[in-house]
Amino acid sequence: MTRKLGIVLILAVIVGGLPACGNRLHERDVVLSAIARTQQLATKYSYTDVRPQQEIAVKGLVEDDFRFKARVTYNGRIGYDEVVRDDTLGVRFVDPTRIANLIDKQAADSVSLPTNLPGIAVKDALLGRRWVIDDAAAPAITEVGRTEATLGKDPVLDSVTALGYVAGAINEALSVKKWSKDDLEPAYASDEDQGIVKPASGSGVDRYDLVRPPLPPPGALGGAGQAATPKTSHFRKMAIYIRKGLVVKVIERIELTGKGLDRLVTYTKTFLKDQKVPDAQRAGFDRLVKQTPREKLGLVLLNAENTFVVAAGAAPILIRSMTLDLQDLGANDIKVSAPQDNVVLGKLTALVSAQKPGGASGAGGAAGGGGSGGGSSSSGGSSSSGGSGGSTSSGGSSPTGTPSGAGGSTGGTTETTGSASGSGSFTGGGSVGGPGTTPTSSP
Repeated sequence: MTRKLGIVLILAVIVGGLPACGNRLHERDVVLSAIARTQQLATKYSYTDVRPQQEIAVKGLVEDDFRFKARVTYNGRIGYDEVVRDDTLGVRFVDPTRIANLIDKQAADSVSLPTNLPGIAVKDALLGRRWVIDDAAAPAITEVGRTEATLGKDPVLDSVTALGYVAGAINEALSVKKWSKDDLEPAYASDEDQGIVKPASGSGVDRYDLVRPPLPPPGALGGAGQAATPKTSHFRKMAIYIRKGLVVKVIERIELTGKGLDRLVTYTKTFLKDQKVPDAQRAGFDRLVKQTPREKLGLVLLNAENTFVVAAGAAPILIRSMTLDLQDLGANDIKVSAPQDNVVLGKLTALVSAQKPGGASGAGGAAGGGGSGGGSSSSGGSSSSGGSGGSTSSGGSSPTGTPSGAGGSTGGTTETTGSASGSGSFTGGGSVGGPGTTPTSSP
């Protein structure tokens, strides 16, 4: 009788746990489906990538897979503008010191790239803050070659493929959990939730959090018989905000705070002991923890962890905060055109490392890119509702107040990409607002 009762209790636990597991799978599918739908739409967007030493911000427009434009700033200073329309790629460096971020130096030094101006090479025109237009260099937006190691090297590509990155992060997560203020077991403890805003009451916005996988047991073996090491996914906090079935905001924080900080300290001590690290070095780690201010300890520990990770031949842990705001999704008036007046014509293919592979690999627009890994899909090469593939652009508008000087006017109205309101916009005070509110990130 006791044995039979035990079996019944075990079955009750298993069956009782099935709905929760089923909900997690359903919530994952809800988010991936929202990503796929959002990728098909035109949008105005803003994107930030904040690292310990640098902040990159991108504001732009996506009309469809083959038409987008953006402005990139570094630490609050304008770096460059980029526009893609069909086969045409245009680039202008407002800050010529940023050319090194995108230029393939070897190609620039070894290849002569003339322009339509006698005696002026492409590099000279870029140094002169001129728009350089290549009518055959623009590619489709794809996920090809996007890795954690390459993030930050091409901010425009990072921004327009951000939803594909989010889908990949979902694949790496243990599960997806819908946020609730009454949740007794949230994905992130209260001391780890700083910087991740809560949906405002009545906004119609749902927040979904990625549940981090547990750290590999110290001493566990990974590939090739080497010790398993922590990955970015073990430290990633990511919240995806969905309104009316579309993604309107994403916040990612890859960091150590609160209880997560204490867990890694304990984990690292166990790891060092398991790896038979000399006592003197283990004592050095203890001193490091004791002497480092707690507000700085998370970054110090992640950098230290990366020392072990890289030594083991694994990819380093990405340390950053990322935000993506999408506005005016599906708006029919989002049009992208390349500059026409006072531009320099030249070949950019050999110089700009931001070149993406050509072809009709559907990015789906909406700052999504790449067909969204992780199970969601977009229709390859299709045009978004923001503008049909054959439509003509109106006015030559440029994002984020792009100035018309320094090498040619964009020939039309100027659009401020962050000022749009409507569905999915956000209020201040750490809350996600409802329709008609103005985003706090507006320039």
